[in-house]
Amino acid sequence: MKSFCSLACAAALGLGVPVSPAEATTTLGAGDYPGGAVSSYGGDFTLAPGRYRINLAFSQPVHDVYGGVEETYTYNDFCDFGDGGGAEYCGGDDDPILPLFARVSPTLYSLNVTVGAPSTTFYPPGSIVVREDSYYTCCSYNFDVTSAAAGHFTLSYMAVPEPATWLMMLLGFGAIGFAARRRQVKSLLATS
Repeated sequence: MKSFCSLACAAALGLGVPVSPAEATTTLGAGDYPGGAVSSYGGDFTLAPGRYRINLAFSQPVHDVYGGVEETYTYNDFCDFGDGGGAEYCGGDDDPILPLFARVSPTLYSLNVTVGAPSTTFYPPGSIVVREDSYYTCCSYNFDVTSAAAGHFTLSYMAVPEPATWLMMLLGFGAIGFAARRRQVKSLLATS
């Protein structure tokens, strides 16, 4: 059993599986709300590119929560009009993305946010649009809460593992199982 544990740790480290808490959370804000009225809250925070779950937890059940987290997708187009001036700004936009909180339980509301990394898309030769630069700015939150009694809320987030991380973990478990099975077969052949 001791060697199996050593093998499991070595396989996890060798395959780069992160050894960290799966659901480490970071608090973004907290506060108290009165009972019997609609209360509004909001604020700003910054997230690096990645996937996140944002949780809004209450100290006791609430009647209604409405709101979400807003991020902005910005893109800027650069065109070549063939006048010898090269690429110049020719348009763009800021598109707000507003996922809303969904009820998970009477005391927990949640939503997922994906913040993309800045990117540049180049268009084929002959196109008027030469390239498009895009990036995300994230985030601001706003929500209204209605509750019969006063209480406390906490807004927090945690990173959601990328699919590649899950794949690496599954490959690690597969390698551990294969090694354990192979060792078992070798010991059975040695005793026969």
